[in-house]
Amino acid sequence: MRGRRLSERYELREPLGAGGMGEVWRARDEELDRDVAVKILIPLHSSDETARREHLGRFLREARAAAALDSPYIVAVHDHGTDGDTPYLVMSLVEGRTLHELLLAEGRAPVRDALRWTGHVCEALGAAHAAGVVHRDIKPANIMVTEDGTAKVVDFGIARFTEPRASDPQLTHTGQMPFGSVLYLAPERFRQEPGDGRTDLYALGCVLYELLVGRPPFTGNAAGVRRG
Repeated sequence: MRGRRLSERYELREPLGAGGMGEVWRARDEELDRDVAVKILIPLHSSDETARREHLGRFLREARAAAALDSPYIVAVHDHGTDGDTPYLVMSLVEGRTLHELLLAEGRAPVRDALRWTGHVCEALGAAHAAGVVHRDIKPANIMVTEDGTAKVVDFGIARFTEPRASDPQLTHTGQMPFGSVLYLAPERFRQEPGDGRTDLYALGCVLYELLVGRPPFTGNAAGVRRG
């Protein structure tokens, strides 16, 4: 993958991380001569060609909406597209660490920092919800803290793309769990309801609890978290 050029423009140079949604790479935007972060997304695995086209179309619509968001507390999406069958997002390269990394290293956060970062995320969500965009996967790993102490939300426009359609029998995704990180899922998501902006606020409340206490409010497997 290293050295691959996406759409003859973005050269992948260094892996930055990987997860269930795909891989993040430091890349060089050869057209604008700058470093960026490129998230290469895992496409839908389905034998239904129509389902794959619809899924990709949904990603493109969500990515366009995410790219239109304007907030100092959101990692900006600069570009999106596909290279062959590979969908990708191009984002600002943010130097810092995620709240997940911070919690692993320090256990919990000082109260003042936790409240400041939560305020930043509230500003980000306010801008997104006003534009009709719901994140759907707020969690410590999706909140970056920059070197100057600013919290920024990443992965707007991605969660819905990677959420399988319950009506598609060809999906390789198994089980009936809704997409999202179980420890931060709002009750309506366990009921297979789509959720709205309040879903993000519930998840943010769980993140704040974890920052202050050092553990999520609910722990265990999906069934245990659902029961509370």
